[in-house]
Amino acid sequence: MLGSIRALLHLMVIPGTLASMPAAARAGGPVDLEALRDADRAVLTVGYRLATSAVRLCPKPVPALGLELHDLGQYGIQYRAAAAGRFGLGRWPGVLALAQGGQAANAGVREDDAVVAVDGSEVPAEQGFARVQVALRQIDEAARRGAVELDLRRRGQDVQVWIQPTPACPTHFQTRPSSDMQARADGSIVEITTGLVGFTHGADELAAVLAHELAHNILHHRESLAAAGASRGLLRIFGRSARLIRDTEDEADRLSVYLVDRAGYRPSAILLFWQRFRHTPGALLDATHAPDAKRVATISAEIGRLETLKRAGVDPLSTLLQRSSLPPG
Repeated sequence: MLGSIRALLHLMVIPGTLASMPAAARAGGPVDLEALRDADRAVLTVGYRLATSAVRLCPKPVPALGLELHDLGQYGIQYRAAAAGRFGLGRWPGVLALAQGGQAANAGVREDDAVVAVDGSEVPAEQGFARVQVALRQIDEAARRGAVELDLRRRGQDVQVWIQPTPACPTHFQTRPSSDMQARADGSIVEITTGLVGFTHGADELAAVLAHELAHNILHHRESLAAAGASRGLLRIFGRSARLIRDTEDEADRLSVYLVDRAGYRPSAILLFWQRFRHTPGALLDATHAPDAKRVATISAEIGRLETLKRAGVDPLSTLLQRSSLPPG
């Protein structure tokens, strides 16, 4: 089995499905490494676009590159031959996935490149989670200084690239192998299951899910609920705690409309997703969410408001920044 989820160190280097194996793999069954990478790439790309386009809503942005690393030592012994053959992993950590249109991809980094050195400092020889942590720390420190110089090994050839970071909201997106259809935010991380990734129809619907969770982080809902004494355990579905959490869900729904639009995705996909999701067996939401009809009505009204602002030539983001519930830009 793969090691624990990789640390991100404030980069848009997003841990993915390959951080832990699905149940079939744990039982010794086959693993479709490429399918897992496809999910990683999709979440990385959409998350990168959402986080970089919403940066004015985040007063403490972080440098974003749009790449994800992994290391052969993170794989269980029974999977290392397959991972080495498929991804070319060996002496150095490799690039598992790139955000399409991200800074790393635009600079010429390619998936399966091996990362040999960062700003002239070699990546340590130790394999596994520790080495990925160190490599990410090196990249993070370099990105905070400016352009990042990477020495890469590509099919036996040495390649050097320079990546200019771009600012992004400090949220790390990650996928979790599971047939469940779930997504969550904890203030600094957005996690989505591979089951829910597979349920979405294209990038627009995936953006709808990730934007809702990113909105929770931008609005500091975890902190505000803790300060208000709201229960996050079994009691969350009762009384005052349920009402408080439901208010944050409504706020996240409304803000997600603007996040999706600003990232270049279709806000109408939010409605399409929720209308399908609410009729899916096993996808029921508890009392901390508004009733389905009310939720759809809230989102529809916010989409209408967005369209009105745009027709009037008003920047929707400027209007958002005036809302008391949002942090200053």
